Amino acid sequence: MAKQLYDYWFVQFDFPNEDGKPYKSSGGAMVWNEKLKRRIPEGWNVMSINEICTSCRGVSYGKDDLLSDSNGVLVLRGNNIENNRIVYDSNVAFVPNDFVSEEQHIKEGDIIMTMSSGSKAHVGKCAMFHKDSEHTFGAFLSKFTPKKELRYMTFLFLTSEYFKSLITAFCNGTGINNLTNQTFDDVLLVLPDKNKTRMFESKVNNLFTMIGNNEENMRKLTKQRDELLPLLMNGQVSVNSDLSHD
Repeated sequence: MAKQLYDYWFVQFDFPNEDGKPYKSSGGAMVWNEKLKRRIPEGWNVMSINEICTSCRGVSYGKDDLLSDSNGVLVLRGNNIENNRIVYDSNVAFVPNDFVSEEQHIKEGDIIMTMSSGSKAHVGKCAMFHKDSEHTFGAFLSKFTPKKELRYMTFLFLTSEYFKSLITAFCNGTGINNLTNQTFDDVLLVLPDKNKTRMFESKVNNLFTMIGNNEENMRKLTKQRDELLPLLMNGQVSVNSDLSHD
């Protein structure tokens, strides 16, 4: 739903005009933008990702630095990003707390992205955090922190087909499956006026809140399953299948 609304407003430019009608389809004024080489709504701006986000690269570590999970910070890697969300599996690493700088902590609204991979298909995949996280992220990833008022718009842009096409073109052009934070000086998106921005962010906020709550519940259930399954397997606990009857 949020992606459909984003496409309708910022790809087709059929956001509601002053009369509540689709802007472009109703003859709204469009002007040529030389940077994008396309027409955009009159009065809208073009900015780079680096102009609306701060960013930092992830934690570097070696095999000798790894700790047990009870003593360290979990490091998220590229394989923890699937379908624009974070997944937790057994392929994890833990590093000492002092390996993680303040800016490498993950806060609500942060987006982590795979910047380097052996596969071009994985470069550019990303996920947003809907709550503060106790985890960090590895050196092949970067964290982008959008301006709060552009949080969802930025994430939906970074998961759009247009952005994927930009990354594919970049990787094919260089032959290197690697992005740098400076790459995003040249990744441009169209931004409306502040009123349209507030209207859009407000419309999708509840959707992302529900997504965040569902992901948190799934994470807790997965953790509980992983803790109980070994106990079931070795007989330390059992499932009570007795049914009570009146």
